[in-house]
Amino acid sequence: MLSDQRYALARVKAPDAAKIRMSSYQDFADFVSKSKASLDPQHSNLRIQTDGIIASAYFDFRFMIDGKEQNRGSETWQLVRGVDGWRIASISYSSNLPG
Repeated sequence: MLSDQRYALARVKAPDAAKIRMSSYQDFADFVSKSKASLDPQHSNLRIQTDGIIASAYFDFRFMIDGKEQNRGSETWQLVRGVDGWRIASISYSSNLPG
């Protein structure tokens, strides 16, 4: 989800830009695998809550491309534990302008 400031900038480039974008892990994997740039996500302030069956992971991030911060925000993962271990059920994140 884009911050209000980032959304306003996106609408300047594309008036029909979406504030909330639905995507899949395949889309993200495609972006990462085809990028010629150096991608370096940096994470901090990790907090995990779990009862052993479900879990929530929350952290702050800075997404660096070729050494330059592209965006920053917070991210949360919802996880479930199956017979083969933990699996990510959903991911949500905010996208703010670089600091």
